[in-house]
This record gives sequence, C-alpha cells and structure tokens, in this order.
Amino acid sequence: PSHAVKTIGTNGEGSDGTSKIRKRYRYYIEQRLVRDDGVGTKGARYAADEVENAVLIILERFLDSPSDITAALKFQKISPGALKHLVAKAKELAEKLKGRHQTLQIITIVIEKVIVHETELELHLNKPRLAEILEVAENSDDPIHIINAPCKLARRGQDLKFVLPLLDDPDAFSRKDPALIQAVAKAHLWWEWIKDGEVESLTEIARRESIDKPKVTRLLRLAFLSPEIVRQIQKGRQPVNATIKSLTRSHNLPLSWQDQENLLASFG
Repeated sequence: PSHAVKTIGTNGEGSDGTSKIRKRYRYYIEQRLVRDDGVGTKGARYAADEVENAVLIILERFLDSPSDITAALKFQKISPGALKHLVAKAKELAEKLKGRHQTLQIITIVIEKVIVHETELELHLNKPRLAEILEVAENSDDPIHIINAPCKLARRGQDLKFVLPLLDDPDAFSRKDPALIQAVAKAHLWWEWIKDGEVESLTEIARRESIDKPKVTRLLRLAFLSPEIVRQIQKGRQPVNATIKSLTRSHNLPLSWQDQENLLASFG
C-alpha cells in the first residue's frame, strides 16, 4: 500500500481567485518498487479502490454460489438442512459486504492475501475461518482455498483499472449456456401449454416443435427445476457439469427442490 496527496485548485475566494483542496489517493504498488530504491525502477501501481472493489465483487460471487462454497470446503456429504443453512449464512455474509465497517472485518478474517496477475486476480481464502463464519464444519487438510478470477487491466492515466468479467461484459468468462437457458424456457412454455389445455399430448408438442417425442419428454423435466437452480442458470453460475445432457439424461432429477440443489452442488 502507498498513497499520494494532490492539490487541486477550484474557483474560490483565495488571493489568486482559487481555493486549494488537498486530496489523498491510495494505491497498491508492485513489490519490486518496494524492494528497490526506486531509481530507474519501473512498475505498476493500482488504485486501491479498484483492487478492493474487484476483490469484493469476486468474494460476493463466490458466496452467491452454493456449488463453489461446497467445493471449497470439501464437503463429501451434506444434509439438505445443512446445505440450506449454509446458503442462508452465505447470503447473509454477502449482504454484510455492502457495509464498509463490516466489510473490513470480514475480509480481515476470510482473506489471507490477494495476488494481482496480468490476466487474473488470485484470492487466497482461509477455509477454517470461512467455515467458522458460515457456522459449518470443515475438515480438509489444506487450510487455503484459491479463487482465480479472470480480469483485464486497462490503463487509466498512470493507474491501472481492473475490468472484471460479468461486470463490464456480462457474458465474458461466464458459464452462461444459451442452449440450456433456452431449453429451460421451452420446458416452462410446454408445461403452460399442458396446464392450459392448449395441447393434448407430448406428441402434439413434438409435432409443433419438429422434434421427436422422447426429446420432449426429457426436456420437459427442466420445467420442474427449483427456482434457485433456474436463477443460477440464468446468471451463468451453475456448476460447469450442469448441462442439458446431465440434467435430462445422466441424472434422475428428484422432485424435491432441496434434493435437486444438493445434487447440483455435487456436480462441482
């Protein structure tokens, strides 16, 4: 960490017709600038707000993904009740990140360090402390969970600005699967047709859509996904292995929404 103080002139009542405002800017600077005496040494400096905001966004996304949390804490088996409690605590923690005082407390406890690379930010989370704050048990041998979040660095004057995927470009680096999103939407539409009596059979749906009846039968299962899973799919936050094939062919989706979410969390 470092800082600089700049004097800004504004229109005012000073002797020269202006008033002076001294503004303090915070930065993070490269380690080589700290190690060397600075003479002839080149290195980047990052506006502190840019680094900290990027870290908070990455942490919020992590807490908003039950599958990422369960994978990080290495749960082999987790009961429906425990998973529900974990998701609730994670959302509560993410909400607290919106308050600056609480944010400082949380990141001091949970984050061990952050490494800035050219193409990504690397967050090191303390798993025992994270488990403690989420009120769950954690038994893995490795106390650190690493999140590698892709990003781009854009120069803004002398400073470097972080451009995070899903913030500036909602589709960059995300898991959004247009085919899966469309399949879920189709399944809900078909179910509405059936409920409203607009169609009399799956065969009629197959004829309307110009596909075979077995495919209609498989895809219609997506109409009964839990709202939480649908939300993850819409935002591109579903597990990597959650595809049309895995959700309609490889796994028998349980009727219980909680059981579905447990199954999805196991996809990794």
